[in-house]
Amino acid sequence: MKIYFTIQLSFTLLIFLGRPIAGQSQTVIPKMAAQLQPSRLKGGHFLRKNLSFADYKTRHFHRTLGSFFAAKPLQPANLISISGIPLYSHKLRWSKDVFRFDVEKDGQKISTVECRATLLTNETFSLFRLRQDSSFFGSRNEDLLEARIQLANQTNQFWEVVATNLNGTKREAQKGLIRKDSITIEFIRTPALLRDRPVEAGNAKSLLSSLHQVYAFTYQQEIIAAVTVDESGRYKKTWMKEVLNADIADAIASTIAILTTRRTIYK
Repeated sequence: MKIYFTIQLSFTLLIFLGRPIAGQSQTVIPKMAAQLQPSRLKGGHFLRKNLSFADYKTRHFHRTLGSFFAAKPLQPANLISISGIPLYSHKLRWSKDVFRFDVEKDGQKISTVECRATLLTNETFSLFRLRQDSSFFGSRNEDLLEARIQLANQTNQFWEVVATNLNGTKREAQKGLIRKDSITIEFIRTPALLRDRPVEAGNAKSLLSSLHQVYAFTYQQEIIAAVTVDESGRYKKTWMKEVLNADIADAIASTIAILTTRRTIYK
């Protein structure tokens, strides 16, 4: 059951949520754009791979066959002993998710996206060692997502997307960035109070907000977009500032599609 807040209370709590928690790596959340408008996000599951939200739709989604099998270890684990002390040894392995798709806006193709997410795990630990270093603790694991967004109106340039720890393998922020030339847009997983529906004149319910777990996109110290991190897929939404540079909006929409369609490869 959702808990609703008035706009005044929402912004008060947002300031509190933006403060870093003691002992936890977290980025301070900047001010929320009042112009963020919500829209429902559909698709992104087995029966409907392509997404649709706001004026955007994905098309021609394709995931490589190797993405479905690379998440399992290719070699069995070994139980060996060194000086009589049992030691569990597991060779490093790559889990991966490689996919591509096109993004359309109002029926026109606006971008082509190619993405590769990888996870390198180390599951070696000693039975008698107090401090372990395995995939269960994530201190040696490498979790990386890389993508290239080619906008249709910029055939000789592309936006680069880099993100780390999206699978939550380490006790640090799940974050990334989008960049091209001098433009850098950051995103981070964080709780945020956001509107449940677009603002409508004379409709008091449109002023209510709910607490969501989202990837929040920040540009010039302002949150300009967000997308829910909803593993169940029941309440997926996106939010975007109404007035944005067209190229920035299209790059963010393409990244929203990446974050929504990527597989969790931490097994």
